[in-house]
Amino acid sequence: MLQFVQCPVCYVENKRPLHDSVENFICHHCSHEWSQ
Repeated sequence: MLQFVQCPVCYVENKRPLHDSVENFICHHCSHEWSQ
């Protein structure tokens, strides 16, 4: 089961926030990767 998180880059840029698993922290929309 995937746990979803919001991509901070997409949120700031007002783009559609597509999410990836929290294990990867990679946004499929903008390819941004972050840590938490």
